[in-house]
Amino acid sequence: MDGAIARGRYTSVDGSFNVRLPHATSSFEGQNLQVRDGKSSGDRGKATYVIFGPGPTDPAGYHVILATARRDGPPAASLAERAARINEYYMRQYNSTFGGVAERLVFERTDAAGRPAIYSIYRYEYGERDDPEEFFVAFKVIQADDGRVVNVMAEKLTTANPWYPGIDTLVGGTWDRFNDFAASVEVID
Repeated sequence: MDGAIARGRYTSVDGSFNVRLPHATSSFEGQNLQVRDGKSSGDRGKATYVIFGPGPTDPAGYHVILATARRDGPPAASLAERAARINEYYMRQYNSTFGGVAERLVFERTDAAGRPAIYSIYRYEYGERDDPEEFFVAFKVIQADDGRVVNVMAEKLTTANPWYPGIDTLVGGTWDRFNDFAASVEVID
């Protein structure tokens, strides 16, 4: 890990954002949560990210990715278009890994700490046709400013996970752990 954790918050390696940890730092889960972070850049811009998890009892991964569009590139797409592209990118990654089928259950406008956001839920099914496995992915893509969005996601949520909030909670957008995690992201100018 190249970023820093202090007082229950992670700060990215370049100082561009900070976020509250998805589990309390005083808990067993919080003290033993895997953390991976970094930054990258490409043709479309740059990204700084952190992934929390899996943990000892929570096999999900909690991501925060701050994406910055290139200043000399084309104008940034709408928030909904950017969210759709981000969602599709991850579903293609899952297809490469698992060879399954994604089903979008929710894609709606919402907010995160007063900032415009798009909330989406996907069911991903893979494995044998007679005995398929599935997991769910929650996304909240938040508008930080004109050129930056924050993708907050929780992936590989399964019904076997003791932290799984339930399908009604996911579809209804009422998963407090995820909503509080997304709202806790602070983007630094």
